[in-house]
Amino acid sequence: MPLHIYRDWVFPSRPCIMHNALQKWSLPYLRATVGATEMSVVVTTDGYADSVRGDHFVMPAERLLPLARHPGVLYVQKQCSNLLTELPQLLPDLEPHVPWASEALGKMPEAVNFWLGEAAAVMSLHKDHYENLYCVLSGEKHFLFHPPSDRPFIPYELYTPATYRLTEAGTFEVVDEEAMEKVPWLPLDPLTPDLSRYPQYRGAQALRCTMQAGEMLYLPALWFHHVQQSQGCIADSGFWVALALLVQVTHREFYVTLWLPTACNHRLQTRTVNNCRNPVWKQSFYFWVHSQIKNMVELKVFDQDLLTSDVPMLSVLFDVGTLLPGEFRRQSFLLSLQARELSRLHVRLKEAGDQKESKGKDQLVVPGSYEGSQEATVGSDSFRFHFPTCWEQELSIHLQVPVVAIMATGGGVRAMTSLYGQLTGLRELGLLDCVFYITGASGSTWTLENLYKDPEWSQKDLGGATVLLKMQVTKNKLGVLAPSQLQWYYQELEEHARLGHPACFTNLWDLINEAMRHDGPDVHKLSEQRQALRHGQKPLPMYYALNTKGHGLSTFEFGGAFIPSELFGSEFFMGLLMKRMPESRICFLEGIWTNLYAASLQDSLYWSSESSPFWDRWAQTLTSLDKEQVPVLKMEVPPSLAGRIGELFSGLLTWRPLAQATHNFLRGLQFHKDYFQHPHFSSWKDTKLDGLPNQLTPGEHRLCLLDVGYFVNTSCPPLLQPTRDVDLILSLDYNLNATFQDQGNPRQLQLVGRMCQEQGIPFPPISPSLDEERQPRECHKFSDPGRPEAPVILHFPLVNDSFRDYSAPGVPRTPEEQEAGRVNLSPSDSPYHYSKVTYSQEDLDKLLGLAHYNICNNQERLPAALREAVRKRRQH
Repeated sequence: MPLHIYRDWVFPSRPCIMHNALQKWSLPYLRATVGATEMSVVVTTDGYADSVRGDHFVMPAERLLPLARHPGVLYVQKQCSNLLTELPQLLPDLEPHVPWASEALGKMPEAVNFWLGEAAAVMSLHKDHYENLYCVLSGEKHFLFHPPSDRPFIPYELYTPATYRLTEAGTFEVVDEEAMEKVPWLPLDPLTPDLSRYPQYRGAQALRCTMQAGEMLYLPALWFHHVQQSQGCIADSGFWVALALLVQVTHREFYVTLWLPTACNHRLQTRTVNNCRNPVWKQSFYFWVHSQIKNMVELKVFDQDLLTSDVPMLSVLFDVGTLLPGEFRRQSFLLSLQARELSRLHVRLKEAGDQKESKGKDQLVVPGSYEGSQEATVGSDSFRFHFPTCWEQELSIHLQVPVVAIMATGGGVRAMTSLYGQLTGLRELGLLDCVFYITGASGSTWTLENLYKDPEWSQKDLGGATVLLKMQVTKNKLGVLAPSQLQWYYQELEEHARLGHPACFTNLWDLINEAMRHDGPDVHKLSEQRQALRHGQKPLPMYYALNTKGHGLSTFEFGGAFIPSELFGSEFFMGLLMKRMPESRICFLEGIWTNLYAASLQDSLYWSSESSPFWDRWAQTLTSLDKEQVPVLKMEVPPSLAGRIGELFSGLLTWRPLAQATHNFLRGLQFHKDYFQHPHFSSWKDTKLDGLPNQLTPGEHRLCLLDVGYFVNTSCPPLLQPTRDVDLILSLDYNLNATFQDQGNPRQLQLVGRMCQEQGIPFPPISPSLDEERQPRECHKFSDPGRPEAPVILHFPLVNDSFRDYSAPGVPRTPEEQEAGRVNLSPSDSPYHYSKVTYSQEDLDKLLGLAHYNICNNQERLPAALREAVRKRRQH
């Protein structure tokens, strides 16, 4: 069961309901058990605790009261495990934990809270950052909630905190809490939303439900929820899900199966006894058994179900070997039968936004129900699903949720710094929760490596992470070449080679790169980043590298698609692990992602002598390669002396002495004889196609890896895999020259578009206007309305447009702040050139501020792009 819960609900971050999960408490029982014990109770005038009143966020008054009638609207809702601390008399009724939940969630419960409220008590719309089980013990709970993907449509504002205080006259007054910081809260009442003030809420899709007593629900973190209840509702710490049930009792139809595999190759079955609570079969079965082997007979009692698979009610294993020849024994097996229940679920979708944006169909699925799945549209009649209540079933609503990805380019320390600022902006806008993937190249991977050391980084203020960035960027780097440091490099390289890793120049660069950013060895490993992905609340990080071979290049992924990340560097043959190496520290991978010093002499000659970029030459070679045919018979004449001299010079031209080398985990794998004609293989050029399979990567002992910027400065290709189905890509470009044309050569995003066009990959045309080519804006949108399968691209180049005049969106700079807006991004003399590894504190703050501002200044375009991505997904 824990595996089922983790696989189907916890990992995909989906709510789940369990029926008949617990015994019920009643108010008389509580009064008799708790007695006159005082507990923390919040008191309000109208029942709205922790809610917005005008320009204040008003918190309730809190008092210690016994379980009795009192003036005002009361609600027991204190957190911090109030059941354990304030109501110890109820502890004998509780188990220490829910075993399946503790195993599925990977930890014991941190708190157990007790809630008791009347009908007027309401919890305003909010979200929590932790996992919960929610149990209703008495009464009913009514919920309205939104999935995390609705965050772009739900408004947040800052409010001055205040508290209700009960005066001596028995009235309430609101007292400002001026010493406290302003509180971010949702100003909207989802039951009566003010759509004229908050029109973006039309794009949200609210779900409603009523929970009955005895039900337990799991709701993942970050789901928004609004709560009401019936009079005297009792609940135990947790969350809720949208299911309203009508229960009916049905009759039972029993039969028994017997299976003795040592004597019979099939199961035997009794007749079915209909509509009887105490069935009697009076049937005999005979087996010939061998006395020298273990004979275990399996008996199972089933309840026949004409709609779905039969329900097992009892399973017993009995050792026939315990019987003596001629012995007759009567054996009783206790079965506690409960009345079967057939649940009928009624579902209806109501309009919660602009009908023009809600014309698509959503699919409603209850696995195992009589109806199975049904398609629904807004405003259509209600739908019914029938299924046994004893099953832990849940309504699955297949909503049109866009898959959002962040694509960051390289750019050394400039890319590392800018990505911090932009992620901070996305988090402040509440959009970081919507991101599924984040890819990095070169310097931007340093940011990902820093952040994913903390499994909870996206739920925290990034101010602490920025402190580490400032230390790394402003520290003096001269000490990395000190004699003592060189001696330490030598010892590390010697130990790395002793463990079996190939020795290469990149390993030295790995250690130098680590020393430039850290005060000591970074013991973090790539596999440890899984901790940040356990609950699916953070983007999946993808680090992009290139595999080089001869004069060609090929891109590939490792970690999930081929091998676990902890096995990268180990020796494989024909897909089998032959020699497991200790996982390297992450610095030895960072050197791969950031190694721009692996150019061959031939590449250098091309770059210096031809105006077209290297990518054009590679694409032309690849295009001509597609037209070749693999020969059935190929004979080669031994090279002449001139030919051997030519091969020698060709080897010198294409040799990359400074490239990284690692054991090839593809070694020994073979290709199908028709691999060259396979449409998927030829159209998706993840591996460079040579003329013969013997020349492909699986025939190599080592992989030769380097920085992706050597090919094209982007980390986009991993997002273009068809299975990732990305709808919106936030393209973060850190090139200093942000124009779309540079001396007649296309820029990076246009190169990606050309590559996709030649390979048949869905991608929108990158066609900026003439004004955009001359003067790029802070944000550009590219989409292809005629190809719904192509992602929407929201491109953020590194430009200083309105930031020079505004310190924050809509806030003009004062004369004293003018200098902070002067950010030098000139390719010739910028302090952010890729060769600069140390920034001054002033330059660092400017770049962080610019990157943060450019995101926040487009807070309207970002949700608009999300809505467009949703529309395209519905069309697709």
